[in-house]
Amino acid sequence: MTRRHATTGRSQASGAGSGSLHPTPYPLHPSRRGFTLIELLVVIAIIAILAAILFPVLGKVQASAHRAQCTSNIRQLGIAVHMYLMDYDHTYFPYYYDLPDVGRQWYFGLEKGYGQGFKEGARDLDKTRSLLFPYIQHTGGVEMCASFPYHSAYWKPKFSGASYGYGYNIYGLASDAATDTGDDSRTILFADCAQVNTFQTPASPDNPMLEEFYYVSPYEATVHFRHNGRAVVLFCDGHVELMGPYPGSLDPRCDGEVGMLCARGDGRLFNVK
Repeated sequence: MTRRHATTGRSQASGAGSGSLHPTPYPLHPSRRGFTLIELLVVIAIIAILAAILFPVLGKVQASAHRAQCTSNIRQLGIAVHMYLMDYDHTYFPYYYDLPDVGRQWYFGLEKGYGQGFKEGARDLDKTRSLLFPYIQHTGGVEMCASFPYHSAYWKPKFSGASYGYGYNIYGLASDAATDTGDDSRTILFADCAQVNTFQTPASPDNPMLEEFYYVSPYEATVHFRHNGRAVVLFCDGHVELMGPYPGSLDPRCDGEVGMLCARGDGRLFNVK
């Protein structure tokens, strides 16, 4: 009798711990519901709105960074020019001169074999022979501008690679080895520069192309307003300004950003009387 009660107690105790007697109120494997089509569309719309807001902001940030870098570059070129002037009796360097049996010495480098029929884009330029190289000591840096459209379909290289992003005031400074600029604070030394080329293959009148160019003047449209419609301009006293184009001077071809800083023939900013 006692043994039977003990057995019954064990059975009841075992039954009390059985899941069959006390089922859990939650499913062991809850269903996994995915996003509905409407929810996905809402997420995509939010991402698109954020992208529309952020992309222009990021573009402006990048443009501002390029402009700041360009300003720093051209200011360093100005320092190099002033060091050159101290070494050469305050006389500005020429735009170019020829070296017999060697090539043409441009202010921005030595073109070996000048006039020997090298095609545009294949001309050999040694930038370590730039007249300012002794004061800069490297290439591919301060003489370049990150905002120049080197990767565009309309870019035409003149040499075998990128060469120079800024143009020298040759009429007011390089001509006749100028030493007196009058008012240095209003005489241009360098500026963002480019030229629309229609006369050298692969460019043509029907296929205008943009190329680097090496001088600015009051007579030709070679200033490149590539910083949101402004050009970085260095003056002879070393200060830098962002300047806009003279009204009506922009060439609509290529990127539409090549023009002039002044009315044609107005040489006041160029030390041209």
